[in-house]
Amino acid sequence: QPWMMHPWDLTQEELEYENLTFLSQARIFNGEPFARPSAKTIRQVVTLHPKLIEIGNGLVFWKHKVSTQESQLVSTVTTRHNLHKIAVAMNLEQKHPILLLGKCRSSLIRHVAKLVGANLLELYVDETTDAKTLLGSTTVTEVPGQFEWRPGALTQAARSGQWVLLMSVDQVPTELQAALQPLCKERIVPLENKPERCHPNFRLFGTADSIRNVLFPHYWVTLTMDPLPSNELDEIATRLYPSLPPSVIESARTIYQACSHKLLSRHLFKVLQRIQHSVTTFEPDCTYTTEHQRTLCLAETVDVLCAARPYPDRISWIQTIAAPAWGLSPELAISYVERRTVKLQQRETYTELGRARIPATAM
Repeated sequence: QPWMMHPWDLTQEELEYENLTFLSQARIFNGEPFARPSAKTIRQVVTLHPKLIEIGNGLVFWKHKVSTQESQLVSTVTTRHNLHKIAVAMNLEQKHPILLLGKCRSSLIRHVAKLVGANLLELYVDETTDAKTLLGSTTVTEVPGQFEWRPGALTQAARSGQWVLLMSVDQVPTELQAALQPLCKERIVPLENKPERCHPNFRLFGTADSIRNVLFPHYWVTLTMDPLPSNELDEIATRLYPSLPPSVIESARTIYQACSHKLLSRHLFKVLQRIQHSVTTFEPDCTYTTEHQRTLCLAETVDVLCAARPYPDRISWIQTIAAPAWGLSPELAISYVERRTVKLQQRETYTELGRARIPATAM
C-alpha cells in the first residue's frame, strides 16, 4: 500500500504560510516577507467600485441598489466592532438567519440595510400574531362565493428579496416559531399549497434579550453586541443633539445607566430628543441650567422611561433616581409630575394636544 500523508500533517508550503500568517506577514513569489497591509491602507490605494460597499474591517458586499437615504448611526469604536461582527456573519456561505443579542441591535441592522441599499421590513410580533398573518391565508374576494390566497408580509419579502428584521424573537409565540422552522433551517417559505424557495437576496435578522426562549437557537447565527461605554454614549448624544448642554446629557445618561437592565440606548436618545424639542431656552455653550429647565427635563424623562418600562413604584423611582440626577428635590419633582396636565391649544390651521399636532384639514 502506498504511503499516504496524514491529514493533520502540513507540507513545507503550508507550514511557511501558517508561519507568515502568525507573524501578520505575506510574501510575493520568492521575495522577502513584508508586513501585511491593513484593510484601511489597501483602501487608500485601491478604491472600491461604486456598486461595492465595505462593512466592518475589509469585508466587501455588493449593493442591491444605490441608496439615497443617509444613516443616522454615529460611528464609534464599539459600533464599528459590532458592525464587523454582523459583516462576518453575513459573509458565511449559507445565508443563515442572524440573531442579535444585547443593545443597539435594530439600529445596526437598519444601518447595514441602508449601506447595501436593501429594503428592510421590520416585523413586531406579539401573542395575537399567528402564522397566517405572516405567511398568508385564503380570503374572500369581492365576488360572492369566490376565494383567493393572499401572501402575508413575510412571504412577500421572501419572494422579492427584501430583508426582514423580526423584533424580539424570544417573545414570539412558540407555535409561530415552529411554523418558521423551514425558513430558518432551509430558507423555504412553508406555504400550505406549495413550499417556496426564498429569493437569493432575502435575509432574515432577529433581535432578542435572551436566547433562552428561542425555540430553534441552532438555526440562528447568534451575535452578542457589545454595549456602548459612557464616553461613546456622550459622543453620540453630543453629535445628535448639539444644542444640549453637556450637563443635560450627563444627567440623562446617569438615569439610563441606573436603569440599563430595563432600558435600551434608544430610550436614552429619545429622552434627549424630547428635551431638545421641548426645552428651547438653553443658551449656546452654557454650563449652567436653571431649576425650571431641569424640571422640564425631569418631566420628559418620566414620560419616556415610564412609558417604555413601567415601574411598579413610580414615586420611589422619581425620588431616588430621577430627581437626584436632575439636581431637584424629591418633593419638587413629585409635586410637578403630579400636577402636570396635557395642554390643549386650538389654532385656525391646527389643534395641538400635548405633543400631537392635528391639521385642521384632518378634522
